[in-house]
Amino acid sequence: MKKTILGLAMVILSVSIYSQQEAAKPIYKIESFREGVSIGSFNVELFPLIAPKAVRYFDSLVTIKFYDSTAFHRVVPGFVIQGGDPNSKHLPRETWGNGDTSQTNVPAEFSNVSYARGVLGAARDTDPNSANSQFFICVANATSLNAQYTAYGKVVSGINICDSIVASPRDANDNPLKKIDMFVTKIGTNDSVPAVPVTIGPANNAGRITLDSSLTWSAVSGAVLYLVEIAADSNFSTKIFSGEIASPGYTLKSVQLGMKKYFWRVCANNGGHRSAFTTVRSFTTAISIPAMLQPVSGSTNVPANVWLRWNVVPVAVSYHLQVSTTSTFTQAGIVFDQKGIVDTVKQMSGLQLTKKHYWRVSAETQEYEGAFSQQWNFSTGTSTIVTISEEIPKQFSLGQNYPNPFNPTTTISYNLPVSGFVSLKIFDLLGKEITALVNESKEPGIYSATFDASKLVSGIYFYRLSAGEFIQTKKLVLMK
Repeated sequence: MKKTILGLAMVILSVSIYSQQEAAKPIYKIESFREGVSIGSFNVELFPLIAPKAVRYFDSLVTIKFYDSTAFHRVVPGFVIQGGDPNSKHLPRETWGNGDTSQTNVPAEFSNVSYARGVLGAARDTDPNSANSQFFICVANATSLNAQYTAYGKVVSGINICDSIVASPRDANDNPLKKIDMFVTKIGTNDSVPAVPVTIGPANNAGRITLDSSLTWSAVSGAVLYLVEIAADSNFSTKIFSGEIASPGYTLKSVQLGMKKYFWRVCANNGGHRSAFTTVRSFTTAISIPAMLQPVSGSTNVPANVWLRWNVVPVAVSYHLQVSTTSTFTQAGIVFDQKGIVDTVKQMSGLQLTKKHYWRVSAETQEYEGAFSQQWNFSTGTSTIVTISEEIPKQFSLGQNYPNPFNPTTTISYNLPVSGFVSLKIFDLLGKEITALVNESKEPGIYSATFDASKLVSGIYFYRLSAGEFIQTKKLVLMK
């Protein structure tokens, strides 16, 4: 008899045509009895627009009275009640929850429906596509289950009966000590269409929208999802984002900064029907965030008067640069703070040696300042470096340090005819590296670096310039 019932369910499932089309939500009454004594009944309605396969399967089982006399075999206070296993009809209690391998499995239909109190979901094992007749009902919010199990209905009345069931005395495996039978009957449908949400923010045609801004709208009674659409045109032919979410708000992630215009709209989904879309609104994003270029974050032995460089931001008229000795950019830690910088490069002066520094940049328009970039950091070394001239030399060269001998500082000049990665390092007589005065990409120009040897002993040292294929080494003498 059992195989016949399951076989019929499989036939009903196999001939069903599954599609996420709008439809009336079926409503079922679930009566529960503890060893023949009524606990009460509660009603659930299912979501054919969200999980049509799971709804069709559940309805087919109800049609053949499959669920009648199955048990709520698992009760977990503060979490769920679970039932629907055919083993719980006549087989030993220790088999309840194991399921029947001859049952038809229903493919997963994961969505963004939030597992709030009262939501009904498909029980499964580790295989996402292993759900069949067993289901669970949340008696408390259980958002950890979101998008992990197929949510296909919710309790619409009598949730207090679920509370009575979950409060049943149970054993160490969360099985009720006394069997709780269920009887499921289809009692009607809900063909209601949800109301149209009311858009809240940002205001239509708003500007300066950043990526941490949110689109918000009013919550709609009965809605379990909201379809949000964002497009680059008012006809929504070029959609940037289209997705359903559970809450009446969406944090912008898929748009781009750069004063780009976008259009958006939203509708409500109650599991059976969607509302009409809201009136289209538009917004314009804020100016782009600069991307830092040099020195690369984490650089060490950086000269105290280092050049800081970032990329050009379209439509920016100037930039705001901050340098700090603290990553939080507290007022006490900020050592450089300047707005209105019209170039994309700025040379520091007077930075503390052998100190970690943090820096960030924002772009400015005539009307407002954009968001700061992600902070980068560098650590200064024991030297400073300056550009003598922006004149572009014709060939590479490494000058003799001056003065030489020296005590304790000396200046080393060099010429770069092309841009590229440059290394200027100091070595002792054994070839051991003492410090790197320069270790970064540089533009063409005439440069000089200052070497401070106050912590070294008297003796002969060497300095070497490496720039592309050009490598040259010279000797310097420290006399104290």
